[in-house]
Amino acid sequence: MAAFSRDEKGASGIEYVLVATIAALAIALYVGSDGSIGSKIKTALDSVVTALS
Repeated sequence: MAAFSRDEKGASGIEYVLVATIAALAIALYVGSDGSIGSKIKTALDSVVTALS
């Protein structure tokens, strides 16, 4: 049982799935229904610039 609790082989697989899920959600949010990804990225970057200045 102790060897089973120390086994971390599956951890990297789960991490890859989480990263892929987050990337897919980010793409889905930016693309949206009208496909204007460029304007959404510009708006997001403009808000970051405004917040930093």
